[in-house]
Formats: sequence, C-alpha cells, structure tokens
Amino acid sequence: MNKIVLYIIVGCALISCSSNLTKEEYVNWIEAPENGIRKVKSLDGFNYAIQYKPVEYILAKKNRDSVTVEDYEDLHYIDLELSHKDFPEFMKLGLEQKEDYYLRLKYYSFDIQNDLKLIDGQDTMKCVFSHFERTYGILPYIKIVTAFEKSKKQGGDKIFSYNDKTFNKGIVNLMVKDKALKNIPDIKI
Repeated sequence: MNKIVLYIIVGCALISCSSNLTKEEYVNWIEAPENGIRKVKSLDGFNYAIQYKPVEYILAKKNRDSVTVEDYEDLHYIDLELSHKDFPEFMKLGLEQKEDYYLRLKYYSFDIQNDLKLIDGQDTMKCVFSHFERTYGILPYIKIVTAFEKSKKQGGDKIFSYNDKTFNKGIVNLMVKDKALKNIPDIKI
C-alpha cells in the first residue's frame, strides 16, 4: 500500500513539473527509450530504431525563433536508424561488388521512401518525405529522417512499418503506443 501512495505522489510531482522542463530536459525525456517514444527492434543482429518527434521536440532541437509550431503541425516526423551489432560500417555490410555500395546509396537517398508506411489507427499513411543523412561511415548507424501525413482521425497507436528489401528482413514494424504519446510532457517553445 505504501508503494502505491509513493507512486501516486511521484506521478503527481512529475505531472506538475512537466511544464517546467527546460528544452534540454524535454529533448532528453523524448529520447529516453523507457518513455516509449523511441523504439528499437533487433532481428538477426540488425537493429531498427525509430524516434518519434513531436513538433515541440523539433523546435527545441532547432533552437531557432524563426520557426513555429504551425510550420510542422501537419505531419508526423520519425527518424529511422539502421545498424548492425557486429558491423559498424552499415553501408558496406554484405557488399558483393563495389557498385552495390552506390546502389545502396541511391536506395537510401531516393527509394526507401516507397518502403515506409505509418499505420495511424485505422489509416495507412505513405511516407511523404525522406532524407538520408549521410555520415560517410563516421557513425555506426545510418539515419533516415521521415515525415508522414497525419490521419484525419487523430489518436491511436502509431505503427512505423519498413519493408527491408536491402537485407531481406521483410516488413519490420515498430509501435509507438497512443498512451506514450499522451504522456509527453507539455513545454512552451
């Protein structure tokens, strides 16, 4: 019984403090996997990670006064990170020929968008924007910044779906639960 009371007190304290978060604290909260906004799935050594990005998160990261909530409010923004636990140069993993590297670059730069979907409640949304952030092997993962239109019926779990044709892993789904989205703290940007 004492634990329940303690959880209630801590929960109330967190809720009452949520609007007092600094930009840095807010960004750290969004990026913490235990809060359910960042998801990771591993398949045969391949790691698929998504970071759901609320508009306030994007604005906090940009640190610019010239952008507003209205600039970003019509889309869902999600970063996709791809890596392999045993191979830090992901782009070169399993290449048979030198040309395959350039085909892979082309795919992640221009064609991956066709293999991404966001299931938003009952609606399936196509990716309307993708950007491959090229790091030339400096990082042990690759990142694709994506955007999806928002469903007309807001609410419900969001399932990010990636059909991994590059490494033949098939459809990989990562879910951000509606409960986690509703628990995002408020922040004034």
